[in-house]
Amino acid sequence: MRAYRRGAHLYHDAITGSGGRQLNGLATPEMVAIIAKMIGQNPAEVGAAIAYADPDERVDINDVLHQFAWFRQQGMVKGEFDPAAMIDRRYIIPRP
Repeated sequence: MRAYRRGAHLYHDAITGSGGRQLNGLATPEMVAIIAKMIGQNPAEVGAAIAYADPDERVDINDVLHQFAWFRQQGMVKGEFDPAAMIDRRYIIPRP
C-alpha cells in the first residue's frame, strides 16, 4: 500500500496543478508516457483523457454511491443490493 500511495502522489504531482486543475508541467509527459505504455495506447490519447486522482487515494464515498445510482438508472446494473456494502472501509481513507 505504501508503494501504491507513493505512486499516487507521483501521478498527482505530475498531472495536477493548483486548485486541482490539470497541469502540463515538466513531469507530465513522462507520466503520460508511462501510462500509455502500460495500457497500450498512444500518449496523445492518454493525455487527452488524463483524470484527476486524489494524492492520498482518498475515496469520496458519496460520489461513488452517486455514480452507482447513475449506472443503475441507465440499466447498466442488474439485481438489487446495497452498493455501500461493496465498499470495504478497512482499506480506504474517506475523503471529506
